[in-house]
Amino acid sequence: IGISSITVPVYIAEVAPSDMRGQLVGLNNMFIVLGQMIACGINILCQWLLTEGARWRVSMGIAAVPAFIQLVGFIFLPESPRWLAQKGKKEEARAVILKL
Repeated sequence: IGISSITVPVYIAEVAPSDMRGQLVGLNNMFIVLGQMIACGINILCQWLLTEGARWRVSMGIAAVPAFIQLVGFIFLPESPRWLAQKGKKEEARAVILKL
């Protein structure tokens, strides 16, 4: 989770419409907790079903999949309109807002 648990809610709050900000940030937090629950369940299944040498490998391998998906998703994420506006790039900020 790391820095994503700090930066993603800030980004959501910046780009979301004002009437949906709280809902979207709350939904993000709910999915983080849901992911932690799923990871715990996977670890329990690995404990029951796999040999001792394979347990940690399977757990880490499964955990790498969503991390890789998130990494690829970051490539396509536009800059924050607020950040662009603060840097004097108002036209780029406007284009990002229209795109969202």
